[in-house]
Amino acid sequence: MLLAGCAAVVAICWPLGEALSRLEPHVDHPVFDYVHARRVDTWAEVNSFYTALGDRYPLKWVTGVATVVFVVLWRRRRWWIPLVVLPLQFVVEQYLQAVLATMVDRGHPPTDLGTYPSGGCARIMLTFGTIAVLAMLTWRLPRGVRVALMTLVVTLVSLEGYTRIYAEKHWLTDVLGGWIFAALLFGVTALALLVAEGRLRPPAGRTEPTRQAVTVGT
Repeated sequence: MLLAGCAAVVAICWPLGEALSRLEPHVDHPVFDYVHARRVDTWAEVNSFYTALGDRYPLKWVTGVATVVFVVLWRRRRWWIPLVVLPLQFVVEQYLQAVLATMVDRGHPPTDLGTYPSGGCARIMLTFGTIAVLAMLTWRLPRGVRVALMTLVVTLVSLEGYTRIYAEKHWLTDVLGGWIFAALLFGVTALALLVAEGRLRPPAGRTEPTRQAVTVGT
């Protein structure tokens, strides 16, 4: 299921990236020039500090700590699920992002090497979104808390996209593609997690009704 979902994400995001790359001279360059001309050094430093949250190194630590915590919390149930899903989401995001960057190959802004799709947005969505889903499966959280958790994840991803643009690490369309890539890949990961945990069941194949032989008397 996970492999099929990842293939579907690539099948959607590849042509999307090609389409967004055609907007570079009409959308990305004007937005980049607008931001560059109006950058404020103090605010740029704040954005550069926050945008590092989406880098691989800090999220490796977040993933590792979260894996240990949830394995302990799930020790009397299917403890192998967080042990597999948390590191796997990190690896899958990195691999699919590299695949898409190679397939689209659209270049990067003159100030950084960031390209399509924005990996910072996807990594934050996958890491903190998976942690949020595991938290919801671990405890019976009220609906308001569940909504607040996912709202927090979406806010972190949105801020990451904004800071990637302001810090001049990505084109605007890289970030838009990163948000779509993040949402699709998180949906695949969450679905696979729910199936593995037994909350959802994959659709069973339909069986043909048994046909009874009819004996014709003579």
